[in-house]
Amino acid sequence: MVLATQHVPGELLMARIITMRYSDEGRLPDATQEQLEELQANVVETVSNYDDVEFKGTFANDEGMGICEWEAPDVATVEQIYEESGAAEMAPSDEIIEVQQVLPLE
Repeated sequence: MVLATQHVPGELLMARIITMRYSDEGRLPDATQEQLEELQANVVETVSNYDDVEFKGTFANDEGMGICEWEAPDVATVEQIYEESGAAEMAPSDEIIEVQQVLPLE
């Protein structure tokens, strides 16, 4: 497998973590704008306690099926952030996995 990630000496090596949301339980809930803003604020506040984590965003279709993208040391760190922020309760995930970029080939 070819990895497109290049490590720069002196920088922390981060993993790409994807939260998958595809089942009825894992899809994003129907939520008001206020609930989404509160969830986002809780996640952003929790992430600010981690120097080695970047939340890239949540991407979903109209049915709430989608992904959340992270750069973090590992899956366990993202799971911990979900627990601390309350996101695990409001918007549980189906799977959280580490992935590597395989295309485009370099």
